[in-house]
Amino acid sequence: MRKILIIEDEPLAVDKLREFILKFRSDYELLEDIDSVEYAIEWLQNNPEPDLIFVDIQLADGLSFDIFKQVKLKAPLIFVTAYDNYAIQAFKQNSIDYILKPFEYEDLRSALDRFEQRIAGTEEKRIDIAQLQAAMEAMANRYKRRFVVKSGDKILSIETDSIQAFLSEDKYTMLVDEAGKKHFVQYRLEQLKELLDPRQFYRINRKYVINVSAIKEVLSYSGNRLQIVLKQYDRDDLVVSREKVASFRQWLNS
Repeated sequence: MRKILIIEDEPLAVDKLREFILKFRSDYELLEDIDSVEYAIEWLQNNPEPDLIFVDIQLADGLSFDIFKQVKLKAPLIFVTAYDNYAIQAFKQNSIDYILKPFEYEDLRSALDRFEQRIAGTEEKRIDIAQLQAAMEAMANRYKRRFVVKSGDKILSIETDSIQAFLSEDKYTMLVDEAGKKHFVQYRLEQLKELLDPRQFYRINRKYVINVSAIKEVLSYSGNRLQIVLKQYDRDDLVVSREKVASFRQWLNS
């Protein structure tokens, strides 16, 4: 029985992976779902190595490559990512499988077919950690440093570090600048996850992505949730959803 570990911080992606993996082989054993670098390191250091690991590139508290710096792995990896750029080719050249978000069953089936071929000895695959690190670092250096927005008749360039938050509002995405003023940006919140440094920005709920440097206070809230108070943007709906509280605390402490 193949034992499979999922390291992914998006609950919907986890659910989809679990459904498709068991559709491919109902006898696979799905181990614990992990949503952070910190817990992944702890788990891998204290449990037998799985046969296969699905891992997102960006997690709640950093890049998944930080896991491999501290834990020596022999298990094959299948990356689950929204990246679709030159750095992905480094994974392919190193015979590291990946599936691009949003993915469908056929994408996962193809990756698992290759995994089974490897197990059967019909395909030799080795992870080159040095080249993987170079690919990861190339991605890390591609985070957006500024957003260009229109304000009346003016075109403004807003440094990412000065952005307090991004929010989804009336089917549009807005950024909140350091003065608390909102500006329209042409990205969905899902896309922003791949454009923003995960050490700096965190999606607290379906509506908001916030900048750690913009946090003024974190308060207890009903239902074991957390209320966020930003320095220059005060809203009642800046609430960390219940399922994200644990990973938010990890992110805040990282």
